[in-house]
Amino acid sequence: LWFGPGGVFKVALFVDLHYGEDAWTDWGPAQDAASDRVMAAVLDAENPDLVVYLGDLVTANNLPVPNASL
Repeated sequence: LWFGPGGVFKVALFVDLHYGEDAWTDWGPAQDAASDRVMAAVLDAENPDLVVYLGDLVTANNLPVPNASL
């Protein structure tokens, strides 16, 4: 890990995105697309040194029980 000029190290955190939620409705895919747009805007505007995705990236509601721990 490297610090930028002035000792700055910028981190972007994305949490609880819940991709795939209500995938069978118009709302779910629209929310996924909105999440993509927001993340792209943040990454373009902030140019972070490190990006971290913290949990709940996909919704477990649509997963078969054997896959729920993935």
